[in-house]
Amino acid sequence: MKPSDVKKEDTFHFEMTASYSELERFYEEFESSEACRRMPAAHGLAVKLSFDELVSNVIKFAGEKGFRIILDLYYHPVHGLQITLEDNSPAFDPWAAQLAPNLGHETEEDDLEEVAIGGRGLFMVRQMMDSASHSVVNGWNCNIMTKSAPAKL
Repeated sequence: MKPSDVKKEDTFHFEMTASYSELERFYEEFESSEACRRMPAAHGLAVKLSFDELVSNVIKFAGEKGFRIILDLYYHPVHGLQITLEDNSPAFDPWAAQLAPNLGHETEEDDLEEVAIGGRGLFMVRQMMDSASHSVVNGWNCNIMTKSAPAKL
């Protein structure tokens, strides 16, 4: 999807310093945005959960040291959603991260508090999105995620 295919009201841009208080500001601004109102609820939820997971990982592993985070999203009713999330914390590819070995294979008898502590959030993001990729561009982590538009009946 090319940005030229998307109307301004279907875009959202957000910049923050990596901190938990700024995550709250993201939720407020995203939920009140025209882009959020125009996209299906499942896409809006995917944006919030993906952003929360990736930003929380930056804060957890790199710390609240003034790292910058930039989110750009484009939503098109036919082409779907593209999320670009960039940060200038130390290079880390979340999609190459080793997940807990039994993640996604728990049984009803498993105590979820005991099962697969690390990697649940990334697993969930991978399940929600159709694609996810990472690169480092000019010292910035660049994660691009896509989710198809819902099928029209």
